[in-house]
Amino acid sequence: MKTLRIFLLCLLPVIGYTNCPDYSEFQAEKELSSLASQIAIWDQAYFEQGQSLINDEVYDQVLLRYQQLQSCFPDYQITTTAQKVVENNKVIHPAVHTGVNKLYDEREIEKWMTVSPTELWAQPKVDGVAVTLIYEQGELVSAISRGDGYYGENWLDKIKQIPNIPKIILTEQPTVILQGELFWHVNGHIQHQEGSNNYRSKVAGLLMSKIPENKNLQQIHFWVWEWANGPLTMPDRLEGLAKMGFVFGVNDTLKITSFTQARNYREELFHSPLNYPTDGIIIRQGYRPMYDSWQVKPPYWVIAWKYPVQEKLTTVTNIEFNIGRTGKISTIVKVEPIEIDGKVVSRVYLGSLNEFIRKNIGIGDSVTVTLSGQSIPQLQSVILRASERQTVSIPAKEHFNFSSCFNYSELCHKQFLSRLVWLSGKQGLYFHKIAEGTWLKLIQAKQLTTLTDWLNLTTDDLKSVNGIGQKQAVQIYEQFQLAKQLSFLQWLSAMGFVGLVDEVNQYHWQDLLIWSVSDWQLKMYLSKAKAQEYYQLIHSNEIKDSINLLTEQNIAGFGLH
Repeated sequence: MKTLRIFLLCLLPVIGYTNCPDYSEFQAEKELSSLASQIAIWDQAYFEQGQSLINDEVYDQVLLRYQQLQSCFPDYQITTTAQKVVENNKVIHPAVHTGVNKLYDEREIEKWMTVSPTELWAQPKVDGVAVTLIYEQGELVSAISRGDGYYGENWLDKIKQIPNIPKIILTEQPTVILQGELFWHVNGHIQHQEGSNNYRSKVAGLLMSKIPENKNLQQIHFWVWEWANGPLTMPDRLEGLAKMGFVFGVNDTLKITSFTQARNYREELFHSPLNYPTDGIIIRQGYRPMYDSWQVKPPYWVIAWKYPVQEKLTTVTNIEFNIGRTGKISTIVKVEPIEIDGKVVSRVYLGSLNEFIRKNIGIGDSVTVTLSGQSIPQLQSVILRASERQTVSIPAKEHFNFSSCFNYSELCHKQFLSRLVWLSGKQGLYFHKIAEGTWLKLIQAKQLTTLTDWLNLTTDDLKSVNGIGQKQAVQIYEQFQLAKQLSFLQWLSAMGFVGLVDEVNQYHWQDLLIWSVSDWQLKMYLSKAKAQEYYQLIHSNEIKDSINLLTEQNIAGFGLH
């Protein structure tokens, strides 16, 4: 069931910012206006075209953010409602679409169930496109899109093209008014793994298409969730719908007697293979009033218990750039902390600098974040760009490459640090408890100028560094000394020559200096591109000072030849 989008903010609970943003009056007005304009665009697409440009949970978060901002700046009341004009092709709903209150918290669900005066029923909350079907004397005579709940588009001609929607039903009722969901039928769909996979958009797209393909129309089925002018009690409605031949929405509705049973049913639907996408469950009271008393607002007799929010809205607070040992620039987006599936997220790895430029992300932008299959935060999309964007200082790509930053400078700080982290890691010299924090302390103490200066440090040098005590200084010094005994291959890998074969231990640095690109390829079984990188690196001026120190220390493969 498509949730009613509530435009009058007075219908939503007022929740203010814990700390209101430090906006000027001009900026506050711009932010509110920008939010209102974006919401109006989504509203118009949904109500006028039956298209959902954004999923419900993100829409609700944006709407709540708008309300929160208005609570901080009450002098700027900008309406979000797109004007709804009843045009000639609009049809009035004989029974209004009420929508449904959406709840996420188990305590709210249990409280609602406890105070319910009648028996309760649960059914999947199918993620599709809402529609009204009207049968006269058993024949389909009208099909109306949800629209604004009062009026909708005349979809009869389109609905008649869908083979899985019955055009004739067996009934003695002169008029049957059904409300339900047009959904994309899919075999073995597991919501927890796949999400809704844009199936609703596929349905909406076909309904808006002038000439939809028949093979696609065969994928659409009808899920009935309300017989508006039917019996007042759920058992009688289900029995009547079954006799008419409706399956979806009838066979999956079950009576529940406890909160635990409702929770188990919800979990089962979330993790089990189904023939339809869902975004939660619906819990209904067994008895509900006659349809002529319904209003276009969530009623008291039904609620939606949504699945955990998988896509959270947040704000970009900062953008950082990391430069890896090979000179590649990556982007870290810092956001206001949010919790997704029990995990607190405050930073998101965006990827390459090109990806950052392509997405055009700025500080203050509203973005959504999800978790991947490995619970890794991912920036899903930019929902709204900040009205006033701060300038972000982007590293110049031309300064960094595979052979740069073997010597420390302020410009090289990040790449130099990345080289040290690699050097001490598993792929390099495999130091114990010597990682980024230790190297950072040594850099800040001005103990390192080249990548190998640490070989000359004494325990007294190490003890003098802020944050390194006597015991740690001794442990670090001992590991530095042991590193001098490691093989030529290990040292080459630590310096950035990765993936060489054991036979390299037979050679000396001076031998490698006279190798051609082809020699690197043939002797070390490298690709031409990698061989070219190593050839350029070994002849670069950047690495010479570090290699000279290895020669002085008589490191294997670097000492006297």
